[in-house]
Amino acid sequence: MSDTQVVIRGLGHGNEDRLMPASQVIAGLVKLLGEDRVDDAAKVYSRCSVDVGFQLTQKISGDRKLEKAAAAMLYRARDYAKAALVCESLEDFEKAAALYEKADDPYLAAEMYVRCGNRARAAVMYERAGNLEQAAGLYVEAEEFEQAAECFRRVGKNFRAGQLLEKLGKDRLALELLQKVEEDHPDFNEAITLLAELLGRNGYAQLAEKKLLSFLEGKSVDASTVDLHYALADLYARTGKTERAKEVFGEILQFDINYRDAAARLKRCEEGEEEDDALPEVEVELDEELEAEDVVGMDDALAQFRELPLFEDLSLDDVRALAEIAHVREFQPGQVLIEQGAHGEALYVVTKGRVEVKRTDASAEKLLAVLPAGAHVGEMSLIDDAPTSARVIAAEEVEALVLPVDAFRRLLDTRPALSLRIHIVLATTLCRRLRATDAKLRN
Repeated sequence: MSDTQVVIRGLGHGNEDRLMPASQVIAGLVKLLGEDRVDDAAKVYSRCSVDVGFQLTQKISGDRKLEKAAAAMLYRARDYAKAALVCESLEDFEKAAALYEKADDPYLAAEMYVRCGNRARAAVMYERAGNLEQAAGLYVEAEEFEQAAECFRRVGKNFRAGQLLEKLGKDRLALELLQKVEEDHPDFNEAITLLAELLGRNGYAQLAEKKLLSFLEGKSVDASTVDLHYALADLYARTGKTERAKEVFGEILQFDINYRDAAARLKRCEEGEEEDDALPEVEVELDEELEAEDVVGMDDALAQFRELPLFEDLSLDDVRALAEIAHVREFQPGQVLIEQGAHGEALYVVTKGRVEVKRTDASAEKLLAVLPAGAHVGEMSLIDDAPTSARVIAAEEVEALVLPVDAFRRLLDTRPALSLRIHIVLATTLCRRLRATDAKLRN
């Protein structure tokens, strides 16, 4: 490399190019850095036709003063990857992480974030790099359980994802994942137990019973089935099927007299005590072929987002990802959804009722539009922090799906392909509106 000729653009007399040996260029850069002439060094470095960065960092390795100056020079020259490398050498892992992120190297950014203790950001970077299991583990440590569940789901760890979603109160999503756990999975019994609990809790106790019985058919109580038998006995007790509960609790106790609280539960059944968390005994009759998928597969948020022209070009997977971070909110007549002049906080999809869009100036308030169910407002807040240009209020009782800006941006942060598609969609929407406005002005 020392014999390589380096063209330095525009640094000769009259701004012509200069041709110099690489070793001379590196020596010159070291000299400038030693004199704290960081800007001059950055000017030279950024105009070199050959990458001399690695040779430079090797030359100054171990000299902390020169390394700090080199990190600043490389940053100013926008060579973020090598600036990160120097910061890593200096054990400034937080700066190294931010620089690797800026250099679009999420894996190394994640490694540095781990070393500086920022587990939440490390998880984001691992997810962006496609290391989903590592991301999920770090999300759990950072108590970002929803993001952890999504990562577990994407790598097929449906039990872990379902567990986390159940804790978050997202029962329908948890049900969909738990029913996918295979029978040979080491956590199968726990998955089916949790599945039955969720079905019972959501008004499908008959289906929960059917699920448990299908797995226990012809199987006596033993170490591999005792948990499922207990779940069945518990379900019977909570739905008022006392005789069946007594029978199953009795079988459990014949296998293990000390199993959990089976003895106490059997005694309560025999004494006719009601369960504190009883489930309804009477349910709608279920078709013999009905499976869990038939009752947990619908998602109102997903359906609403899929019907929006704003998102019509997105894949189903993309729309699902958006729907998972949305929530339902109700507004009373006159309540403000979006305040004029404030920073936008969310995209709102009106699912029930009507909203009014108004603009206020020094003299008056002007009604711009009345939007019915199916309309959306606040979409520009997803990409722009500028103050909103109008006020949106509920004209009557309104129900809306809310896509919060922070959650939206976190989602895009971990899914670059979705981010690109979303920004193209929003830019296209803005262009259509500008053309429509221009057409109105021309007329």
